[in-house]
Amino acid sequence: AKGEGMNLGREVGREEGMRTGMERGLNLGRKEGMKTGMEKGMNLGRKEGMKTGMEKGMETGMEKGKILVARKCLEKNMSVDDIFYLTGLSREQVEAVKRDM
Repeated sequence: AKGEGMNLGREVGREEGMRTGMERGLNLGRKEGMKTGMEKGMNLGRKEGMKTGMEKGMETGMEKGKILVARKCLEKNMSVDDIFYLTGLSREQVEAVKRDM
């Protein structure tokens, strides 16, 4: 009977140890998974943000360049229609540049 009790105790202890180990492993796995997921998400967010920022910066720079060209064309007394055609700015934008001169 004594040997049976020890065997039963070992079996119960083994099962309890496995359950505890699995719970700890799952918790650790969740924490590591969340950490990795957050890092990947933040890196992706940074890359997307930089890409968007670069695109908007390029658009703004190109628009400013067109306005500068329009101003120089106006200084050379070119017509609004010619400047509109050459720069791709709207007639309203060319007129606004003309008013600001």
